[in-house]
Amino acid sequence: MRFFKICYYPTPTHNQYIASGIAIYYYRCKKCKFIFIKAFDDFSNEEFQKYIYNDDYIVFDLDYNTKRPMYICDMLTNNLFLSKHLNILDYGCGNGNLVKMLQKNGYNIKGYDPFSKKFNRIPKNKFNLIISFEVLEHTINPYKSLKQMYDFLSKDGFIIFSTLLQDKSIDELGVKWWYISPRNGHVSIYAKESIQAVLKQIDAKLQIKSFNQNLHIIFTENSKNSLYYLNNFLL
Repeated sequence: MRFFKICYYPTPTHNQYIASGIAIYYYRCKKCKFIFIKAFDDFSNEEFQKYIYNDDYIVFDLDYNTKRPMYICDMLTNNLFLSKHLNILDYGCGNGNLVKMLQKNGYNIKGYDPFSKKFNRIPKNKFNLIISFEVLEHTINPYKSLKQMYDFLSKDGFIIFSTLLQDKSIDELGVKWWYISPRNGHVSIYAKESIQAVLKQIDAKLQIKSFNQNLHIIFTENSKNSLYYLNNFLL
C-alpha cells in the first residue's frame, strides 16, 4: 500500500493550515504492516532540529511541554505504582519536564535524548526500567532505537513505552488518520506485528504486552522479579 500526504504549516494569525508544497509519501510493509516514510532517512540530528523540532514544534503538539508530562507522571506513580527503588532512564526525554516531575516525586531517573543539547550525552550505566513516551513514532530507524534501549537495560530490566498502534480502519483511513503527521515527526506508525518483528531481530526472548492501544511493556523472563507490582495488569 502506498500512502500520500501533504505536510501542512499553520498561518501566524489563523487556526488554519496551508500547504507547504512538500510532498511526503508514506509506505506500508505488507508483511508486518509497518507504515513509514523515506523522506527523512538522510536527515542529520541538526536537520531534524531545524525543520521538525524547532521553536514552532509546540504549535503541532500542544501537550508537549506540560500537559503530557503531568499525565504520564500521574499514571506512573498513581496507576502503575512504580517502585522508587528502580533505576530509571527516560529515553527520548525531550525538554526533560517528565524527568524533573518524577525526580520531585523521589524517583531515581535520568534523561537521554539525541535531539536535546541538555540530554544528548549517551548514558554509560544500566537501568532496570526504561520509559519512552511518544518516541518510537518519531524514529526513522525503529531497530536502532529499540536496540539502544535494550543495550541500556540491566538483565532484569524492562521497558514501558507508548506509541499508538494503527487504527483498525487504517486501510480505509490511510493518511487521513490523525496520528499520521510528518510535521510533528510521526514518521513510523506501528501495528503490533511491526514491533514484534523488530524485537525478534534484537533478542528472540523479548516479549511485548499492551495495557491498551497506546501503552505497552517489553520484558523477558528475567524481568519478572522487577515486575511484581504489575502482576494485576499483565503477568
